[in-house]
Amino acid sequence: MQKKVFLSVATVLFLALQGCLAQDQLGGDQIGFTTHSMTHGGIERTYLLVRPKTYDFESIPVILALHGGGGTARSMCAMPGGIAAAAMREGFLLVCPEGFDRHWNDGRDIQNWRAHAESIDDVGFLVALVDQLSLEFPLDQGRIFATGISNGGQMSYRLACERSDRVRAIAPVVASMASTLACAPDQPISVMVINGTEDPLVPYAGGEIQAFRRGLGTVLATTKVMHFWASHNGCDTYAEPAPEPDRDPDDGTRIWRSEYSDCDEGVRVILYEVEGGGHTWPGANQYLPRFMIGRLSKDVQASEVIIEFFKNPATQTSP
Repeated sequence: MQKKVFLSVATVLFLALQGCLAQDQLGGDQIGFTTHSMTHGGIERTYLLVRPKTYDFESIPVILALHGGGGTARSMCAMPGGIAAAAMREGFLLVCPEGFDRHWNDGRDIQNWRAHAESIDDVGFLVALVDQLSLEFPLDQGRIFATGISNGGQMSYRLACERSDRVRAIAPVVASMASTLACAPDQPISVMVINGTEDPLVPYAGGEIQAFRRGLGTVLATTKVMHFWASHNGCDTYAEPAPEPDRDPDDGTRIWRSEYSDCDEGVRVILYEVEGGGHTWPGANQYLPRFMIGRLSKDVQASEVIIEFFKNPATQTSP
């Protein structure tokens, strides 16, 4: 009996580490999301919608918010300090899709989860989902965005790599690009990354993702990710990192913001380096102890930063 209890606890902790499963404790019903489903590739997929309080009935921007591995659509929509409330306030239609068996096929060459082992077409699903929503809402096809945490953030990278024609900008959090991901976007796309330098799961310096000594594929260093997108987007200028205000001196973190500029078509490439930060969504909740996931930074509200980025995904370009 004790062995079964131990295994159950270990399983829950493992899933929580991979996808912030503890977000499911958040009581997000007050957000007012609705549950829907569609079939793609012969598989029934579910998603939640959070409608904006007010919006332009002729042009609604959309955010795809992707949960972490082991998480759920509800955990993403209901995350305290999460993206839902900000999106709803600012006139975005928020979509929280459900990964296949709670995971996304983000391009890692692993067999740990069915989404990867069975080569689930998650890029196709997300594009089909936007097409489905276009039949129900007057979506602004030029303002389709994606964000996500951990496995969900890595999925947003893959979406940008393969369908830059459909997605205007991405904002992954505590995520990096899989080293096995073949990335060749068709056009410039804005990218903002929020990563912790002391993330114990997704290494800031790149390498193997690990949980409980279990290898979960390798990712690129955050600096290499930023250089890739800056190069792809034809950015000419790089600003030295500048510190954000230290709003909580006791949280053990400091945030440095840097941005490439003079990019093709005015796109933006931005990094929020959370010095001392762990596998957490800044400004949200410390969903597991520090020794397991690292520190939570309270110096910025990641959700607010992401929303402002999606409101202004490009700089003004000269005529």
